[in-house]
Amino acid sequence: MPSKTSKKEKSEPSHWPVYLYGAAMAFLGMLLGIIYMMSFPLKGYSSLEERKVEMEARESLDPVPGDAFYIEGPTLRSRTWELKRKELIEGTAQTITLSPGEINAWFGANFRSSVPVTEEESSGLTLVPDVPNLGISEEGTLYLNLPSDITGYGLDGDYVLSAQARYSRGTPVKLVVDRLQVGGAAIPLPGQLGAQMVSKVIKGFSAAEEYKVIREAWDRVQSVEIKNGELVLTLDTP
Repeated sequence: MPSKTSKKEKSEPSHWPVYLYGAAMAFLGMLLGIIYMMSFPLKGYSSLEERKVEMEARESLDPVPGDAFYIEGPTLRSRTWELKRKELIEGTAQTITLSPGEINAWFGANFRSSVPVTEEESSGLTLVPDVPNLGISEEGTLYLNLPSDITGYGLDGDYVLSAQARYSRGTPVKLVVDRLQVGGAAIPLPGQLGAQMVSKVIKGFSAAEEYKVIREAWDRVQSVEIKNGELVLTLDTP
């Protein structure tokens, strides 16, 4: 004969549906919050000092939507990057120092997306990247910025994707994403979701001949450091 205790246990409802519903609502709220924050522009500054001056001029220092920012690097009009590109490809130098201005001039001349980056058809999300931009703050933080035309998920217009990143130690050298912002929204789990998004964006450039050449040359890079606002590449020369 079943005990009263066993009958009581059987009659108690399961709490799992409540937990699942709560988790689903929390996820939906987070997604809506991200989409809302993406509607605010991501503002570019040439330096942290420029941003500091602008913030100090405000009546209130309390954070507000639209405060998200990135450091935008300059673009040099000189073509000094061409010699350094040759040194990287041919492996004729042990170290190569590249300023953000040189890298951005290089980007502008050779790195343009060949195809739109489209997620699965069911998602309806399409991203058309423009010319990348590299900025480095006075603190040595690397900002990899990508203006893009994004449609889908209620979005339709120009946005800036900005990844705060660093180069890993050891060989092969990889780009590690510490923070990713799309418009005014910070993407959660930057090391996973952010890295996947950056990887998908890079595919938009993968068909370009310049991308293939640099990818092969990158195998010789042993380390990347940031010194005095510039990238210092150490190569394994023949």
